[in-house]
Amino acid sequence: MELNLLIHTFNSFGGGSTFGSVMALVDLHEESFGDGLKEIELQLYFKSKLPFAKQRANASLRELYEEFHNKNCNMLPIRRFMRKKGELKIQALAEFAAAEDVTGPSYPLNLEWQVAALDVLIREVEACRRKFKPTDDIRFNEFLDWLREQHGNLPKTQKEAEELDKRWRDAEDKKREQMDEWESLGLNWDDYHENARDVVSDPRLWSQGHDFSPNGNDSGADLIYMFRAEKARWARGGGNAFYQNLARDWGFDSDAKPDDSNSYEMKRESIIGLAFAFLKLFAYCPDWLANETIQTIEDYKTYLGSHYLDWPHRDLCLEYQEAMLKCLTSCPRK
Repeated sequence: MELNLLIHTFNSFGGGSTFGSVMALVDLHEESFGDGLKEIELQLYFKSKLPFAKQRANASLRELYEEFHNKNCNMLPIRRFMRKKGELKIQALAEFAAAEDVTGPSYPLNLEWQVAALDVLIREVEACRRKFKPTDDIRFNEFLDWLREQHGNLPKTQKEAEELDKRWRDAEDKKREQMDEWESLGLNWDDYHENARDVVSDPRLWSQGHDFSPNGNDSGADLIYMFRAEKARWARGGGNAFYQNLARDWGFDSDAKPDDSNSYEMKRESIIGLAFAFLKLFAYCPDWLANETIQTIEDYKTYLGSHYLDWPHRDLCLEYQEAMLKCLTSCPRK
C-alpha cells in the first residue's frame, strides 16, 4: 500500500518529506491487507496563524487567503473512496501546526508532527469504515489495528528518523530500478487522457519532481492540480481565462520578458505548465496557448544563450527546453 501525505495551505500545495516517517512506515510494510485498497492520499489543511496583512504575500492573494480559511477549511473533512482504483482520498484539517510552520524547512523531521499526522490518519481512516463494502478485498480492521501499532514504531530520535528515511529511500530506489521509465514515474494513468502518452511521449516531461519538467516545478505542479479540479470549465475558451486569473492571483505579469525576476520565472513556468496540462488531460493544446508557449521557450533559450554561462545545470535545462519544443510543435491543436 502507498501513502501520500500532502500539505495544503492558502498559497501552496505539495508533499515533500515533512511527514516522511509516517509515509515510510506504511510504504515499507510488505504485507498486503487486500487489493481493495492500494493507495491513501491524505491532504492536511493548515490554517495560517498570521492575518493576511502580516503575510509575505502579494496583495492579489487576499481572495485565496479568505476563501481557504473561511470556506475550504470549513468544508472539511472530505472523504472519497474510488473503488475501481482502490484509492482513498481524504482532505482533513490539521490543527497541530500552522501553515507558516510546515511550509518552512522540513528537515530534520519534527518528531512530534509525525505522531500528530499519524493520529489524523488513524482518525480519518476509521471514519471511512462505512465506505467499504463486505465484498471489498480489504481486511479493514486488521489494517486499522496495524496503523495504531505504528505509534510504537515512529522514530524517537533524529538518528532513528534518518535511519528510517534511508531505508525508505533505498527501498524506493530498488523498486525504481526494477521498473521501466514510465512505471518509475509513479503516476496513475487513469487521471490523464488515454492518448496523453502518445502526445507527450518523452517520460522526462511527466516528472512530478524535476524542476525543468513542465509540471514538476512548484508552479507547474500547483497549476495542473488546480486546473484538473475544474478542467471542463477551464477548457472552455482554451484556458485563457484560467491563465489570466492565475496571473492575477499569483501576481505575475503575463507579458513579462526574460529576466531574473520572480515574476518572469512564474510566468514562464505557468504558461508551460498550462500547455502541458492541456496535453496531459485533453491530448491537445489550444492554438493560442501552443504558440505563446513556443515563443516563451524560444525567448528563454535566447536568454540562456547570454546568461548563466557558468550554471552547472544549464545544458540540462536547454535539453528540457528542446524536448518541450519538440512536443509542442507536433502536438494536436484546436
